[in-house]
Amino acid sequence: MTLTVSHQSSDAQPTHEIVVASWAQRAVAALVDFTLFTAAALMFIIVSMLSLVGASVFFSAAPARRFLESTETELECLITALVVFGFIVISSLFLASKWRATPGMKLLKIQIVTTEAKTLTFRHAFWRQILFVLAGIIPIVSAFTWLTPLQHPRRLALYDVIAKTLAIRRPTAAPSLA
Repeated sequence: MTLTVSHQSSDAQPTHEIVVASWAQRAVAALVDFTLFTAAALMFIIVSMLSLVGASVFFSAAPARRFLESTETELECLITALVVFGFIVISSLFLASKWRATPGMKLLKIQIVTTEAKTLTFRHAFWRQILFVLAGIIPIVSAFTWLTPLQHPRRLALYDVIAKTLAIRRPTAAPSLA
């Protein structure tokens, strides 16, 4: 099923149809992005831990071990915060780029645009991704967020409604007559 939304730009340009991405397409794109980012985050964590192990060997092993044991929870929180913040920044950079999409979205030909069908600024994309992460962290909001597109007439998730964004199918280029 294809859902189209008529759109006329504010500068009175002709109306054109925007094809909204389906819930399934968005879910698959999110799964691809999650897989890619998890792999990158795991590499970051492994390198971080190897660096700490290297530091404990380079310095006196006993004091370094005591330090690591006493700050294990703090290190886990710090690494988690860095990974989440890294995801927000990196995905925001992708959304604000000419791609208008993360790698998973690009693979599935999805773009994120404003409700006026314009490219997001980095600030707008950053705000949207913060909402996306918060929606994924808070269980009741997460369930509501992933069910909203099934009921919303424009298939908007809760974070899309708040951030005023649309997930659309990337327009295909018109065939060349040459």
